[in-house]
Amino acid sequence: MPRLPPELLLHVFRFAPLDVLLVLRRVSKLTCTLSTPIAFRVIRCITTVPSMKALKALLAQPNIAEHVQEIDFHEELPIHHEREWLANHVQESLAGLNTLPALRTLSYNYHPYLGRQYTNFYGFTTERLWSHQIQVSAIRPLFNTSTPYRNLHTLRINNIIRFSVDPPAEHFVGLRELCLSVARTTRYENDDMMATVRAVHIPRLLQSADATTLTSLTLHQLNDIRVPPGIALSRVRFPHLARLTLQHAFYGANTGPEPFIVAHAASLVHVELHLCKILFNQNMKAPTRTWADVYGAFREKLVRLRQLKVTGNGAQYAHWDEEDEVWVYWRDPEYSDRDAKSLKQLMDVMAR
Repeated sequence: MPRLPPELLLHVFRFAPLDVLLVLRRVSKLTCTLSTPIAFRVIRCITTVPSMKALKALLAQPNIAEHVQEIDFHEELPIHHEREWLANHVQESLAGLNTLPALRTLSYNYHPYLGRQYTNFYGFTTERLWSHQIQVSAIRPLFNTSTPYRNLHTLRINNIIRFSVDPPAEHFVGLRELCLSVARTTRYENDDMMATVRAVHIPRLLQSADATTLTSLTLHQLNDIRVPPGIALSRVRFPHLARLTLQHAFYGANTGPEPFIVAHAASLVHVELHLCKILFNQNMKAPTRTWADVYGAFREKLVRLRQLKVTGNGAQYAHWDEEDEVWVYWRDPEYSDRDAKSLKQLMDVMAR
């Protein structure tokens, strides 16, 4: 092996699994030097006490920390007596991430059972096995540091249910891609909390991104039809936004994402709309704003649009049922035909 040129060894090491790379680090100084940047380029960890201690120990070694380009956190439900310890370890691990010179991608995935009913082994129904207070505070060090993130290119925060931090504007200097997903909730008493998340906390997160550099934005909402997830987008603008992906976004009167999309007509090239709906209430026999109108506005104003992906279940309208107090899907063949025709016209314009 020492007779092979380092360039060839490096190429071979790139195809090796992590366990092999860790062994190669102990073979010789040469293989250690070549394998270390590959082995620690991406770190994936779960939020348990041993995992957080191991991460802290790794990042304390300069010869390893300088090669870390991506960190992916996955939250785990802790043992009851470890909650406070774990919250402290998570905060300590996150507090120093802005000092990593090569860090480009950061992901934090909250646990999917947060805010939902969960039946334990003994049949008792419990809620919030992982304290909301801990969830609020665990990720706070990302935003409360006095030094902004200057090297981070991609930030993903998934399964948000409560997020009361107030991040500084443009805290993530140079950020290019931002992906946020709001957790699914199936309880009506959580509606006010989720409304606050969408109306206040998500816009604050958007404002923490560097408006001059962001080129890709993804907003995923996992809520069912009973909880209309309208995100207030009127306060944010990204002059170089080229790619936008929305899932379960509701188009309502002056609250939907249509004005936000049209406001970025000068830069948008790629738009994806997944399971998006137009809302109208019980007093209306039909929606006043149709998808045909939306596609028509896109056709006239999104002059740079080159790719549009629309997915749904065939019922792209939601109607408020006052008797049952739920949003229900609404379908009308006449509207469906008109919408499909307008979408085809938009696709034809982009094809030219």
